[in-house]
Amino acid sequence: MSRNVIPMRVLVALTTATLLMSGCGGGADKEAAPVAGEMSKPEGAPMPTADEFFEGAFNGRLDIVVSALQGGFDVNARNPDARTALMLAAFNSHTEIVAQLLAHGAKVDDRDPAERTALMYAATTASHQTVKVLLDKKADIDAVEGGEKWTPLMFAAAEGHVTVVELLLAQGANADIIDDDGDTALSFAQKNGHAEVVAILQKSP
Repeated sequence: MSRNVIPMRVLVALTTATLLMSGCGGGADKEAAPVAGEMSKPEGAPMPTADEFFEGAFNGRLDIVVSALQGGFDVNARNPDARTALMLAAFNSHTEIVAQLLAHGAKVDDRDPAERTALMYAATTASHQTVKVLLDKKADIDAVEGGEKWTPLMFAAAEGHVTVVELLLAQGANADIIDDDGDTALSFAQKNGHAEVVAILQKSP
């Protein structure tokens, strides 16, 4: 991982864009509350293809995702890049889709080839609601990825996402974990000029 800290979102978006026909979405924070029930599949609607399922998860198409799941599609299937729909939805802050995938049995701590989890992807966004949905399903809050050994808190601190950092700390994230280069969540926030995150981490027990 590059030492400028930013490329987590950039590299993932570029990689995924080559695999999804609709290209990469805006990654905007949806901040919508998870749905309580399921959307019904329109009568006679064709079963979405695998490509459509993954595109739907990435681009926020709840109707397509639910239709595929109701049709028996494997919620833990992987796209050609070996990522699950849960990872794709978490990366783009699609909280409702994340909730539906988990409700259908998505494995919250599945890892991609880089050993990143959905929580790590969610932590790169500003969506504390997506992060909370994953934490409510007991996502490993201190999971370490396979590159430079970053944790979800490090990703959030590096990106400067205040509410996500606060939530992770409130849920018990360990701010003292050190990556392979000797950095912590605090040092990443300092290097990237995220003063508010720095202040929060400095006050953390």
